Amino acid sequence: MSKKTAKQQLHGARADLAAAEANLRVVPESKLGATDTPTSFDAWRRERDSAVLEVERLSKLIERLEAAMIEDTLREQQAALRKRTDAQQQANEVLAQRIQKEGQAAIDVLLTLARDIAAAEIVDAEINTQLRDDADRIVGADMLARYRPPAPRETISETKTSLWVFAANGNLVGDQDEVQEWADGRGFLVGAPGHRTQCVRRGFRSIEYIEAEPHQHPEPFYGALRLSGITSGPA
Repeated sequence: MSKKTAKQQLHGARADLAAAEANLRVVPESKLGATDTPTSFDAWRRERDSAVLEVERLSKLIERLEAAMIEDTLREQQAALRKRTDAQQQANEVLAQRIQKEGQAAIDVLLTLARDIAAAEIVDAEINTQLRDDADRIVGADMLARYRPPAPRETISETKTSLWVFAANGNLVGDQDEVQEWADGRGFLVGAPGHRTQCVRRGFRSIEYIEAEPHQHPEPFYGALRLSGITSGPA
């Protein structure tokens, strides 16, 4: 059975159940008139039993159809997951081949760069030891490339607004719309009968900003270079 056909069958069964339940509610109304003769009462009883059985049958049918639809949906989800899993596994195998092939070339470049940085730092250190104490020291290439100075907080926007606060303690009123304002700019909140809480307006600033960032000293390039599992070729 197709999914569309199953939905149509379930929809039809639910409609039939609604009609059967409506019929079952009507059956008791004819009980009094059916008591005239044993034959009429027996016919009424059979009608009632038939209505009860029809409601029970349709309820069980709907349960079975719903369970079958859930099972079909789960099967479809599992099939889709298996298909996605297979596709991802194939993609990973292709990527693994690229890592072995392209990663080899990349690691060779990075290792050469690391050796050049290390050699430059040896020269930097040698020169710095010969400079006078008050002379500026040579800043290494690694530091020049990756050091990030501290960044102050940057204000994006700033707006001023006026809000209600409690006159007694200055705390902000939670529901600003509940404050009733007098003509002089003061206001009040209505509490218990005959009780008013005095409020006043206070000015506030709303600031949107980017957080300040501390300076960032990078880990030495050759220390951060960890690519295990890929063997570098000769330098």
